[in-house]
Amino acid sequence: MKEKIKYVIPAGSKVRPSQTGYYNFWYPHENDEYEAVESFCVEPISWRGSEEWQAVVVNAMEANVYKSPIKVVWVKRQIIKDIEGRFYLNRQPDE
Repeated sequence: MKEKIKYVIPAGSKVRPSQTGYYNFWYPHENDEYEAVESFCVEPISWRGSEEWQAVVVNAMEANVYKSPIKVVWVKRQIIKDIEGRFYLNRQPDE
């Protein structure tokens, strides 16, 4: 069984709840946007709803904090790229 990847989204990050859109797919909310007051743990998923926002799975409490009707919120895609870049750099062998 493949281990799930978990990331910690830092405090101060922009977060959008999910909303339904075309063909009842989920998208980042067009108007509602929040700022994380503390860091929280997420699991990235491969949903294509936006070029700028990345869908992430959160626990029910976090979903409620950001007023998302499902346990998926959206964070800036660049945050995930930055986290993955730091992880990659930390995993490089010593030369």
